[in-house]
Amino acid sequence: MSTASRTLKQVAYQQLKEFLFIALYLWAVFGLLVMFKSVVLAEHHIDFAYHGFARLIRVAYGCDTPSLKRIAFTVNLARRGNISCRYD
Repeated sequence: MSTASRTLKQVAYQQLKEFLFIALYLWAVFGLLVMFKSVVLAEHHIDFAYHGFARLIRVAYGCDTPSLKRIAFTVNLARRGNISCRYD
């Protein structure tokens, strides 16, 4: 079926399926990488704590947030879209 003869609903549904497939694939790949990292570090007797989304936001915005309370605050600001960070 060509793109010209497909309705907007059909195109949106197809793109949603592709997006969900790619998101699931990336989630699985990055999850396996985190598991691999924890196994390698455990072999060398190094503790590993996964910080997840909060750590990603902190690094991406370059914020100086040393405590977990400030990281949670940063994540909430980032989700709302009004984040302010210090740049040294």
